Amino acid sequence: MWRIVTVLGLLLCCAAAAAGPAEYRFQALVDRDRSAKTGCDFESPAGTVHGKELRVYAETDRTQILRVVAEQCESGEWRPVSSDASARSLGLGQGRLGGDVIEWEIQRSWLAGAHAVELQLSGQNIASGAFDFFGNGDGSGQLLISIGGVTSPAPSLGRLATALLACGVVLVARRYLVALRSRAVLPLLALLGFTLFAIAPIRDSQAGLAGRPVEIADPANDSVGKDAGVDFIGASIRENGAAIAVRMEVNNIEADGLADDSKVLFIGNSLTYANDLPAMLRAVAAQAGRTLVTAEVTQGAFALEDHFRAGHAQVEIAKGYQLVILQQGPSAVEESQVNLLRWSTRFDAVIRNSGARPALYMVWPELARFRAFDDVRASYSNAALAIDGMFIPGGEAWRASWRIEPALEFYGDDDFHPSTLGTYAIALSMFSEMFRQTPADLPATFSLANGRQIVLDPVQVRAVQQGAWQAHLQFGRAGK
Repeated sequence: MWRIVTVLGLLLCCAAAAAGPAEYRFQALVDRDRSAKTGCDFESPAGTVHGKELRVYAETDRTQILRVVAEQCESGEWRPVSSDASARSLGLGQGRLGGDVIEWEIQRSWLAGAHAVELQLSGQNIASGAFDFFGNGDGSGQLLISIGGVTSPAPSLGRLATALLACGVVLVARRYLVALRSRAVLPLLALLGFTLFAIAPIRDSQAGLAGRPVEIADPANDSVGKDAGVDFIGASIRENGAAIAVRMEVNNIEADGLADDSKVLFIGNSLTYANDLPAMLRAVAAQAGRTLVTAEVTQGAFALEDHFRAGHAQVEIAKGYQLVILQQGPSAVEESQVNLLRWSTRFDAVIRNSGARPALYMVWPELARFRAFDDVRASYSNAALAIDGMFIPGGEAWRASWRIEPALEFYGDDDFHPSTLGTYAIALSMFSEMFRQTPADLPATFSLANGRQIVLDPVQVRAVQQGAWQAHLQFGRAGK
């Protein structure tokens, strides 16, 4: 008998070891009877959440779901219903918005025959307490799910259109009633029109999209604790046979970007020091809860060959950095492409020997040579590929943003150096590439380390944030 117990104990220990410690918990709180007066309370980092009869959560590390647990409220206490410890991979980088996906199911049998339930979705870093709620961030956001269909806001007539329709019905009916010399029914028709007007919002709130997934968005970079691994950017709820599938997308649970407090060195010219790009990058990172240490070796009109021959860059590289960003002019013509490739390769050996990794920061052509954008990208991209370095598609962030809002002014007064908004777009491109997370929804106002306050137009900022992320998804490369 003791052998059986020993074997079972070993099996359990092995299973626990295989599962590993959970770092995150992604949860759906379910109000089955849609009444806050029943059910159990749930203590969250945002406070007490009331009236939930079921909670289903997935516990994960940074690469896989370790277990899915369901608990229901009985006599005011949470009691287990189901626990599935079969590990499954997360959808790293597979989200609709380029984030990481956590997907699991709520079995219909757990819903106690309810015809409709309310879900409240949340995520939490178990160790740090960082968390995010879908909705406005305070836990008040609810999703109404119809069993046999998903309830969601849907196009409807609304009060005004319904009232107009009712009036139309009354007028048409009146024409025929007058012809029949019968006016006694007119008050009844008026009452019918008023009733349609009054009940329209009630009907609309119950409109369903049976059998179709509901896609919902959540502001990025709004998690309490500034943890990209718990920061929701979208979700999908859909029917899946005998279950409701919950698909959550977070900013970056994989944590494959630069670590906080990484040291980054810029080697370049006035296209780097204009508007203090390194300081702007630090400020953008700080908005998202990230920290960087930056330094620069820059000189006006210098190419990488000039820096290498001067020798100051090599001295600085030897001080120890995690990432070294290389930049020179547009390098669009064939001769300049060869030059960029040659001296990027020379710098690569120095950078690798110091323990850092290289990055190529794509710039842009002068406004007079606007058609050379593709050549600029090819030049910098090929150089990055040749040394297996990071490729930062800064110039493509401009172009992607222009496709969203053509009036954005990225060029400065000389039609070559960047405007403040142009430098901001490059900082967002660098942030996206370094940290592998979207810069969407970061504030449009921030301060640099020297005290200078940057105030940008919020509408333009949203377009630039979207453009920088699109350029990252299409062209960016992490390198090694």
